[in-house]
Amino acid sequence: MNGRLAEVSEIEQTPELREKIFKEVMGQEGHGHVRTYGLGPSYRDVFGSTSNVPADVTIQALRNEVMTTNAKVDSQQMLIDSMVEFLAKSGFRFSP
Repeated sequence: MNGRLAEVSEIEQTPELREKIFKEVMGQEGHGHVRTYGLGPSYRDVFGSTSNVPADVTIQALRNEVMTTNAKVDSQQMLIDSMVEFLAKSGFRFSP
C-alpha cells in the first residue's frame, strides 16, 4: 500500500484515495466480516452496533456552521450597505 501511495504526491493523498488504494491492496470486505480480521469477528464485534448518533452530531455541527456563516454574510452585507449609503451621501457616483 505504501508503494502505491508513494506514486502519488502528498498533496493528492486524500482519505478517499487512501481508502481506494487500501481496497485495491486488501480487497473488499466480506459480507458481515471486517477486512484483515479474517472470518471470525463480524463488523459489530469489532466496532459495536452502528448508530445514527455520529451522523446526528455531524448534521448538527454543519447546521451550526451554516448559521454562523449566514450571520457573517448578513453582517458583511449590512457593512456594504452602510458604506454604499455613506459614499452616496458624500456625492460619490457609481458607474456601471
